[in-house]
Amino acid sequence: MTKTAAVLDSNTIIESLRDAGYRVTAPRQAIVEALTGFERAFSADDLLQHLSASDPTVGRATVFRTLDMLVSLGLLDRLHAADGCHSYVLAHSQSRHYHHLICNSCGVVVPFESCNIEALYPAVSEETDFQVSGHMLELFGLCGSCRA
Repeated sequence: MTKTAAVLDSNTIIESLRDAGYRVTAPRQAIVEALTGFERAFSADDLLQHLSASDPTVGRATVFRTLDMLVSLGLLDRLHAADGCHSYVLAHSQSRHYHHLICNSCGVVVPFESCNIEALYPAVSEETDFQVSGHMLELFGLCGSCRA
């Protein structure tokens, strides 16, 4: 496993779960500890494979429910691939406004802050009669290492 540039660690995530009123069960603890070890984006299946070696008692449904919970709390970001599959990375911040650069070759995920998409909201709203409340931005390409 390789590490993402994220600000959240397992202790912060566990404390956030408690603060949100969730019980920190042994399976949830195992899931959190496992997912904080990934350096790159990971899928639910990647997490299940990792857990099967260290804690085979953690079930598939528990993994999916916990991933959904962590996304809803802003602790994980769900990445959407063109093929419809999801992967996850530790949230860079607990803001619901996030952006990622994703390398098509090695899979590295780099969060970035700069964005002027909000400037488009009025035009999009006018054109579509849709009130925009937020966005996610994922840009795909090749990182510097893979281009070299």
